[in-house]
Amino acid sequence: MKAFAITAKNRSAAAPDIPSVDEVGLPGLYFSLWAGLFVPKGTPKNIISRLNAAAVTTVDDPAIRQKLLEQGFVIPPREQQTPEALGRCCRARVRVEQRKCAGQDTIGVTAQPEVR
Repeated sequence: MKAFAITAKNRSAAAPDIPSVDEVGLPGLYFSLWAGLFVPKGTPKNIISRLNAAAVTTVDDPAIRQKLLEQGFVIPPREQQTPEALGRCCRARVRVEQRKCAGQDTIGVTAQPEVR
């Protein structure tokens, strides 16, 4: 099996020999692996702050960071590792997917039947 491209703007540290979709002529066909911690609405801010601090400390551990990078995770800069930044990211992703579902945000890719 041969990988055609990484579905990200840049090459992955986990697979540096595979070009990005931008490099192969499909700019904007992005899909990345990410994770976030979510809590129920109404969770006290001090609890959210403690959970966030624990998550940031965990990601800063060199062994854990290396494992995440090996699996293809992109670890955002520290200033983006906040509940507020996660909220902005989620809202932006929802808007992008809504536009795609409405047919307003396409990258001009058409599926082709497999030829054997």
